Amino acid sequence: MIDFGTVIQRLDGSFVINKDGNTNLPYHVPNQGEFTELYAVVKAYADANPGKVAIEQPYVPPPPTIEEQQAFMVDAIQYHLDIFAQSRGYDGILSACSYYPDADPQFKLEGEYAVWARGATWRAAYAVLAAVLSGQRPMPTLEEVIAELPVLKWPDEGEA
Repeated sequence: MIDFGTVIQRLDGSFVINKDGNTNLPYHVPNQGEFTELYAVVKAYADANPGKVAIEQPYVPPPPTIEEQQAFMVDAIQYHLDIFAQSRGYDGILSACSYYPDADPQFKLEGEYAVWARGATWRAAYAVLAAVLSGQRPMPTLEEVIAELPVLKWPDEGEA
C-alpha cells in the first residue's frame, strides 16, 4: 500500500494527497474520470488508516466585529431613510430635505418633514448605538433597530 502521508478528505468526498513523495504539491483526487482508479486506491488507504485522514472542515467566518455591525446598521438606516424619500420620487432623504425652503407648499412641507424624519431617525439610532457601545445592551438585529425608529409617514398620510 502507498503511504500518502496525511490525506485530506474534502467536504465533497474527494481527497487531497501528496503524490509521488512531493510534500510541497497537493494533488486533488476526485471520484470521476481519469482519477477513478487513483481515488479507489486513496479511499482504500484512507479506510485502512483513519488516523492519517484529516476531514476538511467547512469555513466558518468569524463573527462580525462591533465596528462591522455598527457600519452595517448605519448603512441600513441610511437606506431606510432613502427608500422612504424615494416613495415620493426624491433621490434620497438628502434630496427631500433640500426642498425645505422651496416656494412650492407641497415640496416645502415634504422637505420640512424629511428634515424632521432624518433627525429623529438618527437621534434614535445613535441612542441605540450608544447603549450597545456602553455595554447596556447587545447589538440588536436590523429588524429590532428599525422597530425602535420613528414610523415614517408623509404629512398627508396622517400622523407620524
